[in-house]
Amino acid sequence: MCGITGFFGVKNKNLDETTVIKNMLSMIEHRGPDQAGYYVNNSMGLGTMRLSIIDLAAGIQPLSDGTGQYWISYNGELYNYIELRRRLQVLGHNFSTESDTEVVLRSWMEWGDEALEKFNGAFAFAIYDTVKDEVFIARDRFGKRPLFYTQTDGGYLFASEMKCFFGFPGFEFKFDEMSLSSILAHWTPLPSQTPFQGIRQLPPGSIMTLRGAQCEIRPYYALDFRAVDFDGTENEAKEEIRNTLEQAVKLRLRSDVPMGLYLSGGV
Repeated sequence: MCGITGFFGVKNKNLDETTVIKNMLSMIEHRGPDQAGYYVNNSMGLGTMRLSIIDLAAGIQPLSDGTGQYWISYNGELYNYIELRRRLQVLGHNFSTESDTEVVLRSWMEWGDEALEKFNGAFAFAIYDTVKDEVFIARDRFGKRPLFYTQTDGGYLFASEMKCFFGFPGFEFKFDEMSLSSILAHWTPLPSQTPFQGIRQLPPGSIMTLRGAQCEIRPYYALDFRAVDFDGTENEAKEEIRNTLEQAVKLRLRSDVPMGLYLSGGV
């Protein structure tokens, strides 16, 4: 369980970017006992608290593409990173680590938004393009990894946990009574909703682009409820489901650290 945080486009001329990103990271130390890292550039900052799962030594974040144009802070697991890495190597990409973080970054460099359609995983990440001065933030299809954002001082803050915003000078939390009543009624926040004014969740299956003072959010995935044509027998259907589940479990067992197993009461 890693954690990421950052800010972009804030207009506070007295802002000490390094101190601020360190303060924001300090709020989520519990999410990453293995490594804390940050990158700052004028009015933006990226930070990561890392829990090492893949490439324990070399997967330090934020990670650069090697030229310094792109930087990524990443929280998650890309289950099909080995297959994507091979495809990227064929396309001419040279890797400096064995981490899935670098696969995410180089996939973005190669395919842009279309990379998200190729990802099989649980993730939330932010990529900063130093040439275009843009930040791209994305969340996995089902929102398994959290990502919150808010606007302040003419710019934006984002993080795996809302408490990171305590680390930004002058930011205040105020309850949103309408959201609270909705959360209490449904026993869970609705998409994008939080209990606080001005703080939102990036919806699952969405990408956010920060460019200057502009913020664009668009979906890259939506559930397809159309019936699937299947001409096989009931036993063949059972076998296909079993094979699909076994393959899903196999992909999730990729790890450079010891694993454990526990059984939940539901499916």
